[in-house]
Formats: sequence, C-alpha cells, structure tokens
Amino acid sequence: KGLRFFIDAFKQVRDARPGTKALLVGDGPMRKELADRAAELGLADDLLFTGMRTDVYDLLGIMSVYVVSSLYEGFPMGCLEAMSSGVPIVATRVGGIPEMLEHGRTALLAEPKDPSALSDEIIRIIDDPRLASSLTAAGFQDVVQRFSEKKMLEDVQRIYYEAVAAKKGFRGPFAGRPPREKLR
Repeated sequence: KGLRFFIDAFKQVRDARPGTKALLVGDGPMRKELADRAAELGLADDLLFTGMRTDVYDLLGIMSVYVVSSLYEGFPMGCLEAMSSGVPIVATRVGGIPEMLEHGRTALLAEPKDPSALSDEIIRIIDDPRLASSLTAAGFQDVVQRFSEKKMLEDVQRIYYEAVAAKKGFRGPFAGRPPREKLR
C-alpha cells in the first residue's frame, strides 16, 4: 500500500503546515515497522494508527484529505467512499485509480514512490478550499453517474441484452419497452 511513502510525505506536510494530523486506518504485519518510522521522523504525536475500524464513514467525516499512497491497486472502494462523503482525494497513479479519478477534476494524482509529489498535492488541497470543494463536487457527481448501484445494474442489464441479442437475435426491452418476441 505504499504506507512508508505516505509517512514520509506526511512528515513534509506536517513540517510545512504545523499542527496537521493524520490517521493511518487499518492494521497488518507492517504496523510496528511503520510506527517505528513515524517515531523516527518525530510524528508520534501527529500520526494516529487507528487499527482496524468499521466506522469508515465517521472517520471520513473528520478528514480534510483522503490519501491513497499505493504502489499497486485494483479499483479501491475507499476512493468511492471518500467521493460519496465529500472528502477530496490525493492518490497515486497506479492500477485502476487513473480510470476512477481524473487529475485536477475529481482528485489530485501523484506518481507512486514519490513522497514529495504526494505531499505537494496534499498541501494544495489544504491550502485551497475552493480546489477541495470543486474536486469533491465533481467526485460526488462521478459516484452518482458512473459508480452508483443504479448505474451498475443498468450496465449489467445492457451486457445481458447484448449477449442475448448476439446469440439469439433478441432485441429489447430497452428503456422499459417489452420485447417484441419471446425467447425460446
């Protein structure tokens, strides 16, 4: 997940914007190593390791920025949760993230393994409330238009209709119209 890069980036953010705090949510075998790195950088009082949590939306409600520092990633649900909660996102350009998020419109993207680039984008959001607001508005709109349950069901239905049409010549029911012919 590139968490060491996040910790290094947070050090730069905290140095540039004293008083900034960060949450590292989740748990795993690297926790001690990451906590040691945070302590080594003098971040022990400003970086809270929350461990596993089930109250994700409560945590999103207190965040000013949601950061994904991954080195590889599929299609992170956390980004969709942040978008639906109105939290601006800074993420690395890996895996499905650039497909999900558009740099400068719905999020700010940085190259992986680059703490300075990550910290620069985090600081941009901290320093520019209008940018943060425009990113969250566009992100929320994308969640509704591209990633909602309704959109997913419409897409799956379309795929089924296309598959049946290719196999059996069936057309419809698109836009709620009943089929003209029955399937055999």
